[in-house]
Amino acid sequence: GQFEGKLDLEENSIYTEGNSDGFFIEYDKNFNILSAQSLSKYEITQLNEIIKLDNEKLIVSYDSKLGTLEYKYSENNPTIINAYSYDGYSYFLNLASATTDGGYAVAGSIFDNSVVVDGNPLSSDSGLAAVTIKYNSQDEIEWINQIDLVQLVTIDTTSDGGIIIAGMTIAEITIGDYRIPSEKIILVKYNQNGSLEWAKALDSSLVGVSSTTDGIAVIGEFDGDISIGGYELKSNGETDIFLIKYDEEGNIKWANSVGSIGDDTMTGSAIAKNKGISGTIDDGVVIAGVFANDIIVDGYNVDSSEDNTTIIKYDKNGNVEWARAEDIGISALTDTRDGGVLACGGFSGDIIVGGYLLSGENEGILIKYNKQGNVEWINQVEKTSLTAVEETKDGGIVVNGTLNGIIEIENNVLGRPEFTSELILKYNSQGKLEWAKCLENNVGIYSFSLDVKEDNTIILGGYFSGTVAEDGFYISNSFGLGNIIIQITNTSGVPEVQELTIENERKEFNIVTNVKEIDGVKGGTISGEDNNPYETVKYGENSTQEIIMTPEEGYEIIGITINNEEYQFTANEDGTYTMPQLTNITENMYVEVTYALKENKYVINKIDDQTGENIEGVTFRLDQIEERTEPVGVIGELTNNNTYYFVDNNGKYESNNQGQNSTTANSYIEIDLSNNTGKYNLTVNAQVSSQSSDYG
Repeated sequence: GQFEGKLDLEENSIYTEGNSDGFFIEYDKNFNILSAQSLSKYEITQLNEIIKLDNEKLIVSYDSKLGTLEYKYSENNPTIINAYSYDGYSYFLNLASATTDGGYAVAGSIFDNSVVVDGNPLSSDSGLAAVTIKYNSQDEIEWINQIDLVQLVTIDTTSDGGIIIAGMTIAEITIGDYRIPSEKIILVKYNQNGSLEWAKALDSSLVGVSSTTDGIAVIGEFDGDISIGGYELKSNGETDIFLIKYDEEGNIKWANSVGSIGDDTMTGSAIAKNKGISGTIDDGVVIAGVFANDIIVDGYNVDSSEDNTTIIKYDKNGNVEWARAEDIGISALTDTRDGGVLACGGFSGDIIVGGYLLSGENEGILIKYNKQGNVEWINQVEKTSLTAVEETKDGGIVVNGTLNGIIEIENNVLGRPEFTSELILKYNSQGKLEWAKCLENNVGIYSFSLDVKEDNTIILGGYFSGTVAEDGFYISNSFGLGNIIIQITNTSGVPEVQELTIENERKEFNIVTNVKEIDGVKGGTISGEDNNPYETVKYGENSTQEIIMTPEEGYEIIGITINNEEYQFTANEDGTYTMPQLTNITENMYVEVTYALKENKYVINKIDDQTGENIEGVTFRLDQIEERTEPVGVIGELTNNNTYYFVDNNGKYESNNQGQNSTTANSYIEIDLSNNTGKYNLTVNAQVSSQSSDYG
């Protein structure tokens, strides 16, 4: 803002050097002053607005001008503040989820032998049990629940302070007043005190759960026909994916299914807290799955395949808001406070995601989508399989995964040669790395679940071999494979020095061009297809490089898209096309052209029945049916089942009741399709002639 004379901020008080000056103050989340400064030396009399880009730069508007405010931050030093393992054998207590009261829950399965948890021995006479342990904010156990004959799959905490778990029964069980059959997915809702609220059974082999402010979302797999709370779902092919939204009391609000004609699967890391699913800030749901073939979901045509992963965003009522396929494997999803979505996973080879060209082998990837499902930014992590991602309480992002070998990040060497380590990375909301931490040992550390507590502490749950020695903590396991829970501080540093640079600085966007191959053939070229990017443009500016599309001999342009949206064009007489200047660019632009043989096409137009002109913007859906050279059942064996019937007269059927009153001719031809599959079109060419109305 603006002030005159003295701005009394106790030890942070500032003064004007003229009649009035601009000023800024930065507070922490508890409203303690971090820094305050007068801007008089820059001859700024009014500071109007501040937009925080990241932890080192602010955009400021002042006196009808634009500038950037540079910060220098103290070094971030994420430190382990608590770590412990469970003493025992044959157990996997490795899922951690933060709770709304500042505590957290740990969950997993125990097998034949006992486990000791803070002096509490746990064992399962049945050979398998799902265990949930609730800790308060002081790391003290509040309650422990155990369900025998259940293998735990996943966990999440609910908006009312409760906990939801999911597992698989290996025999029929009774929990409270609920009877759950064998080999079913079981959903169990506890309140904040550990008391059972409700339990449900589902026909599925896999399941993921995630909470929203208005309920709980569940994802799973099914084939054939299933009935869920009055909703009848039918698979399109083999295995499909279902999505159910419950309220807090366990009543179904809606249920949907999605699938291709092939065998489809949900995705997600086996240890991820939200397996293949995440509730969103608008009480919607986002899911990820691998579909064997293309899918159509609520009008969205998605080029899905078994080699990519499809992300679908639903609103609070189960309607699809956006859907897209990416050539990566997705391990986990989460939402962001601006309505966006984060996805993490891995990839190999050369891929294009949202206009970004990426290359590598066994690389980690973190993608930020905006509310409309467009890519905002991407980060690539070498030699790492990213398994979990969460937004932090300060608006940042924390992601973790398994690092194979060593990598160098900002001049720091992390990891160990020929060993796996756990890598934790903290980014700001714009995707800039704030810090990286690696957990190493002499044998191997494996995938961790991830969550963020109310005090912004990061909590990890996983398993390891050997010993872990880090930040003064020494944890060993003498049983071969142990479980570990780790809490890490999540700091972003404190500003020490401020500098104001009077310069205009705007975000830059990339223009990437590409030719879509069909069966490995391009059929033409486009300017800049070998460059990544072809051009970089500042926010709001226009492109300067020409984008020319030139088909090869015998080919023509059949389609142009910009960011996967159809672009209307008219080719030149020689078949080429020069795209007009792209104006007011505010996002990355991915321009793709498709060529096809001139003589190898069908043209389908919809015609206005009044004017005879083509109707623009019409969409068609083409379904492939079985191709035959000879039709089936044109002339067949005629069966007569009445006094009057039809007679075959040289391939034309005529009734023998002509001239008779109040009679009916009745015959039929049986067509045997018992050994056939697919879709068939049965056409009957029938004509009737009579002095009065006939029915046929």
